[in-house]
Amino acid sequence: RGRVFRLETTTGTLTQIGQAFSSNTGDIAGGFPIAMASFMGQLFVSLGATDNATTGKIYRIRPSIETAWTADSTTIVDWGFSMAVFQGNLYIGCMDDLGVDALILRRTPAGVYSTVDTQTSTDESDYYTGLTVYSGALYAHYYGVANGPWNIRRSTDGTTWATDLDLNATFTITTKQTGGTLVHNGDLYWVLISGSS
Repeated sequence: RGRVFRLETTTGTLTQIGQAFSSNTGDIAGGFPIAMASFMGQLFVSLGATDNATTGKIYRIRPSIETAWTADSTTIVDWGFSMAVFQGNLYIGCMDDLGVDALILRRTPAGVYSTVDTQTSTDESDYYTGLTVYSGALYAHYYGVANGPWNIRRSTDGTTWATDLDLNATFTITTKQTGGTLVHNGDLYWVLISGSS
């Protein structure tokens, strides 16, 4: 189960936005919200699939105008782990599932979805996360689970992607997974999680 709330900072009041995401009557079934972005005056959320199939979903809403979420896509690849807006488009970093490669999707203002980057691992459940705009480029972390690859991907136009940093070659650790991503004082920071000491 999951919900999206708006915090009124002057009063500390939390207000739920739209319906909850759950299997309960009146809620939206099929997943729970993981990532969120503001795009074209709307909130977009990606849902993690709960049915072990390639059925991740994207919903959108205009807070204070609409009271219900609208399905924007019900066919993205499994979980949408990360979202970012870059050069007027919305990008979603997705997880692979059941043999479908992990990928980055681009959603145009016209509502057209397309794949702009993909990586392949011998492990199921590899994924992209950490989509972050920094210094005129869009960055993402690709996590190849146990067997890799593990790398930081970079694009200056949203279409052409290249490996900016090979984590396997740079760090002698296993399971190079990232946590949070942050731009601070002009620099880009990554939290790196190791499966070893």
